[in-house]
Amino acid sequence: MAFLGFGRTKITSMKVLSLTFTSDHHLMTSNNSGWTDSGSINKPDWTYGKQSFAISHTKNLPVSVQVDFEVNPGNADATDATVTGTAAFGSLVFTTKQSFKGGTVTIKATSSTPLPDLVQKLTGNITWSVDTKEDGTFAAGDSWGHAVYVTMGTPENVGGLETGITQFRMDKSVALVQATGAAQAPWDSAPDAIVLSLMKTLGMYTVVPSQDAALVALDHPQYGNSVEGPMVPGGAWNFADHIPAQAECQAIVRFVRGVIKQIGCPGTAQIMTVYVDPTVNNGNTALEDDYEHPPKGNCGLHHVASQTINNQTCLCLLLDTDPGSVGKVWDGNERGRMPGLEANFYEACMRFTSPAGTVRYYPGGTAGGFYPTKEAVIAVPMFAALVWMSQPAGGKTGEWLLKVEKVVKRW
Repeated sequence: MAFLGFGRTKITSMKVLSLTFTSDHHLMTSNNSGWTDSGSINKPDWTYGKQSFAISHTKNLPVSVQVDFEVNPGNADATDATVTGTAAFGSLVFTTKQSFKGGTVTIKATSSTPLPDLVQKLTGNITWSVDTKEDGTFAAGDSWGHAVYVTMGTPENVGGLETGITQFRMDKSVALVQATGAAQAPWDSAPDAIVLSLMKTLGMYTVVPSQDAALVALDHPQYGNSVEGPMVPGGAWNFADHIPAQAECQAIVRFVRGVIKQIGCPGTAQIMTVYVDPTVNNGNTALEDDYEHPPKGNCGLHHVASQTINNQTCLCLLLDTDPGSVGKVWDGNERGRMPGLEANFYEACMRFTSPAGTVRYYPGGTAGGFYPTKEAVIAVPMFAALVWMSQPAGGKTGEWLLKVEKVVKRW
């Protein structure tokens, strides 16, 4: 007499439970609502019933994932299967083979093609299906709401007031860099082209504080100058919301450096203050200080001691306007009652060394352009004169009166 065995317990349904991107940078926090360095790095990136967390990932590389599936019934017997995940972004398809049985099954897969060779933001769902050998093909649902910020390389934390890699900053940085049109092959020339385009986009600098309450609260135009001013949360990142209001040269350079390093742009970006000193070769030698490691007394002309000229205590300043003759009075805050000019202690530049080793100086807030040396920075149209100026009394509220006492040199 023959005995019939029990039939196999078939799989009847399955769904995707969670997804973790394993090839992303694991650096970007979840803050997507402000410029502060806050939020958390979260894994898994997507869980059933919840919005996916965003990730950043280097361009032109395949994407790897770990995915958990719920397989029903819980006592279903094992069967070989092929898993396919089709992304609605980046032409990514994930395929792998694995045994499936009842309960939770975890698979690992890598996309068959890389991400696009472009800096951009990709969004969409991944649709999952499992084709089993014994029980047929199952639609396992979507992992949904994914956002992938495709970067040039691994994001770099710049430190200072701009420290931190967050989704809010990444979103703005990717948009700005993508808009340059330079974030594409040939990649060897892309870093310099991106910096140049960003400097042009951000326009001219100002040293005149805004009277708008919102900008006053952000320490406009310094945005929390970490050398001289208050510690404004988010630092120069706040400039992104107020670009038409302009900013100091150092804040613009800090912002640009933050942007390019957020998206992993290769090259060395240093913030340098370029100036001339009347006590060094009568102002005929170009000098530079490292903004983040300043000398005693701070950068540029800040560390040049005041002098008594015409019985007045004087500051030495770099001017963007010809100062005229000795005795002329100007308003350094350009409030309108008197002729205005912009007086500087230095010109803040990004000294950018490309991956190929080429060095260029990009002055902040000059609407683009670069210089091959610090010597080239100290000239027209950057500056018009190096002048000793006193600060006479009698100014109205908000004015910064400056009187010409001695012109060291004109350009």
